[in-house]
Amino acid sequence: MAVHMVEAVKANGFKLDQDGRTLFQIAFKNEIGARRTSLRNIPPLGSAEGKDDHIRDIKAKIVGELEKLCGDVLQHIKNLLDNCPNEQEINEIKATDEPRAKEKQEDKINYLKMIGDYNRYRAEYLEGESRETVKNAAAEAYGAAVDLAKLALEETDPTRLGLMLNF
Repeated sequence: MAVHMVEAVKANGFKLDQDGRTLFQIAFKNEIGARRTSLRNIPPLGSAEGKDDHIRDIKAKIVGELEKLCGDVLQHIKNLLDNCPNEQEINEIKATDEPRAKEKQEDKINYLKMIGDYNRYRAEYLEGESRETVKNAAAEAYGAAVDLAKLALEETDPTRLGLMLNF
């Protein structure tokens, strides 16, 4: 499903409506979620006598798949984010159509949250300096999303509440 969503996003000029954004999120969450679960279910090294090489190989394969998927989805999200209106454009939209301006800001908040989420997922399996880099990237994306949500969304808005639960 993720492959088809990528094609749909490209065909639509890297712009999604709310339903498209939801489908995009679900497609990649399912792909990545299955691999995250598999990675958590791998037995620790030394737990199965004589099987450490096999365990390492399986773990490396799953980590490689996760890194490819997360890298791909992050690039697609950045493309979507680049197509969001900037602050000046939002203000121009707000002058004539406040609900549409809120929707555009909500898009940006969701994309920033997704960048935070996928970097957080990467921090689960990366090690060393790479792990610190993705943790910082996640914190930066979540922080930007929170700042924008505080300005643009009501305290009871589901998008803002969901963001606060992840940050």
